[in-house]
Amino acid sequence: MVVKFGGGVLAHHEHFDAALASIGAAARDRRLLVVPGGGPFADVVREVDRRLRLPDDAAHWMAVLAMDQYAYLIAAAVRGARTGGAERAGVVAVAYADADRVASLPPAALTKVAARAGADGLLIDTADKRGPGLRRLVAPGALATLVAEAHQTGLFVVLAGKLTADDLPFARDAGADIVGIRGAACDDGRTGRVAARKVRLLRSLCAASANSIN
Repeated sequence: MVVKFGGGVLAHHEHFDAALASIGAAARDRRLLVVPGGGPFADVVREVDRRLRLPDDAAHWMAVLAMDQYAYLIAAAVRGARTGGAERAGVVAVAYADADRVASLPPAALTKVAARAGADGLLIDTADKRGPGLRRLVAPGALATLVAEAHQTGLFVVLAGKLTADDLPFARDAGADIVGIRGAACDDGRTGRVAARKVRLLRSLCAASANSIN
């Protein structure tokens, strides 16, 4: 089971505690992957920069400190998940290809943070669901490099972000271990109902892709 732990939960302490408790309870009888969303740390840097017009170097190093804070958050999630799940749960860190739009860390920076904090995997996604998808934001060669660097640190990699059935070869060639699909499996886009025929199509395309590798 994959659990998305959105950064917005941090705005409500009681919700944050309740979410952690629920994850711990669920992990007792099943394997979980906890996917933390973006936190408020880089948002603080952006707000201070907006108000004070910081020099570029100051804003840069403040963002580096925000990265350290995010690392501690991921590490805490790892400890909490593993304590509650008796080593049966894992944590997936989330990086956004459009990180500049949400004051988040770019994937290349988060890879090292996630590995250092003890995460199991890295999800490269898009934050702005009204904007361009992953394929338009990252060139194939650059994405393959990101995936390879994550693999070198021991992380598995999930690719998502408005991916369609036609994008499966793109994700495969980049070296992804898992591809996250939502809108492509639903009628009327990501907010619609899951369509069985679309799921069957995606499954057949995945099988064909696997056979082409073998």
